[in-house]
Amino acid sequence: MTQSTLQTRRSERGFTLVELAIVMIIIGLLIGGILKGQELINNARVTSGVTQLKGVEAAINTFRDKYSTIPGDMTNPTDRLPNCTGTICVKVGDGDSLIEVTAVGDDVGGGAADDEGGRAFIHLSAAGILSGSNVDPTIGTWTAGEALPNFNIGGQIAIGYNRGVAPSGAISGDVLTGHFLAVGMVAGGAMGTETIAASQAGAIDRKLDDGLPNAGSVRASGTQGAGDATDCAAGTASSDLYAENFDGKSCGLFVRVMN
Repeated sequence: MTQSTLQTRRSERGFTLVELAIVMIIIGLLIGGILKGQELINNARVTSGVTQLKGVEAAINTFRDKYSTIPGDMTNPTDRLPNCTGTICVKVGDGDSLIEVTAVGDDVGGGAADDEGGRAFIHLSAAGILSGSNVDPTIGTWTAGEALPNFNIGGQIAIGYNRGVAPSGAISGDVLTGHFLAVGMVAGGAMGTETIAASQAGAIDRKLDDGLPNAGSVRASGTQGAGDATDCAAGTASSDLYAENFDGKSCGLFVRVMN
């Protein structure tokens, strides 16, 4: 009777402190590995996005070196581009060395499929210099995978010359002049829906510029200052930072190219 009772008690005993410690260490290692894996994936996506943006600028420079003009602005695309037969590709530019868009104020934040910004990537694709857009798209410029290439992190990439206006959706509201890539948005006009997390936008900005959403050659698009997950930046001042403590896909970017 006594032996049976002892055996029952031994079978019912819990884990020792050493065993619990080992289990906790294993759980901690697993959690740490998962979090580290997520960080590595996110860093890889940011690096891929930066590489893609640099590749776009390199493609424009290659096009300019080869044809002595810039994509979208070419005055005789059907005579010079081997695959340019679609209704948008064949439209001629004015040859003024600006990739102009038809939105109010020449704002790169909007445009049409058949303006110079809308066909710039089509010309790059027709020339065999940059892939990612349809040479003969049937729908408008703000549809990724058609006239515009998809951005690796989310949304698409548009391009245009910003003629001394504040780009649609730019947080700072500063007047910007020059060629910009509008990155990570999915609609035209007032920029539509941003698709980049603030932490990703901040990391891209730091790799390409100064890391500030409202200063330098990389500017943020999105909401600011409300203190919630839809924020992209803390405020509109040039010294304000990206709201990287929020996980929402709340940012887009304007990236200066062809300086």
